[in-house]
Amino acid sequence: MCYQMEKGYRNLVYFLLILGLLVAFGFYKPYFALFPDFNSSITLLVHIHATALLIWVLLLIIQPVLVLKRKYRIHRILGKFSYVLVFVIVATSIGVMMKQYNEGIAQKMSAITSLKTLIIPFAEIFTFSVFYVLAVIYRRNIALHMRYIICTALVLITPSLARVMGYWFEMRACA
Repeated sequence: MCYQMEKGYRNLVYFLLILGLLVAFGFYKPYFALFPDFNSSITLLVHIHATALLIWVLLLIIQPVLVLKRKYRIHRILGKFSYVLVFVIVATSIGVMMKQYNEGIAQKMSAITSLKTLIIPFAEIFTFSVFYVLAVIYRRNIALHMRYIICTALVLITPSLARVMGYWFEMRACA
């Protein structure tokens, strides 16, 4: 099987590094800056969720480098590891959404209003899952596989950018 990366995607790692910086910047104030004295709203579930997504971002950066360096065996091993990792990401995402819903109810939001706050996170995890499943289905078609994995990276832009805008520039969504 030939893993040669298309010429146009040889600089992909730079985009993924920028994405990694956006994620770090976006989640710095609400998560990383709290280390090691996290507040009570940062539960074990949130830690597992954050760790799994951080590992995903690292994989997004490492995997194309492995292909460029022709380390295909390690690339495949990490690809198989991603099956478990993505399960953890999806499961913890659902758990974090349930936590967010319950926090909304505790803050006297109506059930409908609390559910409305989950529309975008639900769409993001659904989209991420679809792109990942397609990447797995087309793992032998390198061009499609790579494009679907890139799409999983694109899904991470919205939550990261929303936090950058909210925490660093104090821009809040209007309801």
